[in-house]
Amino acid sequence: MGVWRGWGGVLRGQRRSPGGPDGLAAREREQTLAVRLILAGAGALHVGDCNFGVWRVVRAAVQSGGHALVRLTGVRAGKVAAGRRLQAGLDLAVTWTPTRHDQVDRGLQEEPVAERLVVARVTRRGFRPQQLLLFTTLSDATAYPPERLVARNWWRSWPRSG
Repeated sequence: MGVWRGWGGVLRGQRRSPGGPDGLAAREREQTLAVRLILAGAGALHVGDCNFGVWRVVRAAVQSGGHALVRLTGVRAGKVAAGRRLQAGLDLAVTWTPTRHDQVDRGLQEEPVAERLVVARVTRRGFRPQQLLLFTTLSDATAYPPERLVARNWWRSWPRSG
């Protein structure tokens, strides 16, 4: 597990997930560890993938004074968008309120996070077009337009998910 520092891609911190008979699933340990790293890495941009406790990652990033850019599933994005149609080009101011399914780690506030939901269509030669559903706390759409958010290499290796 590592925390990368913003656009520069500099590794800021790294830890191994605790092992042993602690009763926690490996995935739960990783999510808890991610929150700890984020809270310790103030001012960084934290990039996360869907289905990895993304609300808690976003909340921890905001709480630490950093920013978050996470990919959402279609179901989650639909809920965050409050039923608005998720079509390419959408850049919507939203408030993400945790649901009963979102885990809140000790030390995290349960307050909603207000920022942007971005829907972009990404194409790569030799691959089918892919729709990316992103939530970001990078609120300045002029400094961080959707094109800049999706231009980074990290999206290329992520498999398509719904």
